Amino acid sequence: MLGLKNALASGADKDEEDYEGRTALHFACGYVEVKCAQVLLEAEAAVDALDKNKNTALHYVAGYGRKECVALLLKNGAAVTLQNMDGKTPIEVAKLNNQHEVLKLLEKDAFR
Repeated sequence: MLGLKNALASGADKDEEDYEGRTALHFACGYVEVKCAQVLLEAEAAVDALDKNKNTALHYVAGYGRKECVALLLKNGAAVTLQNMDGKTPIEVAKLNNQHEVLKLLEKDAFR
């Protein structure tokens, strides 16, 4: 994590994308690197950055059941209503993957 902080302090692009359009936040959340995700969000990484399939980091963690990352993203303003290329929101992705605990968090956020 110190390496990430140093890279950001040295001017690394917090929202740089790979060939699939994924950012460091997509990867940090997908691999449940919550502390790295927090550092990126503190550096104002785009919480709703879209990959080439229009998936946000929230889509990723909703499908994988990464509850701690879901909570972090929601706390930082991630949108639960954005649709990916398949027309699915993070809520729908969680439902499709039977991620019931994550679904509760997402639905609670959607109805506040």
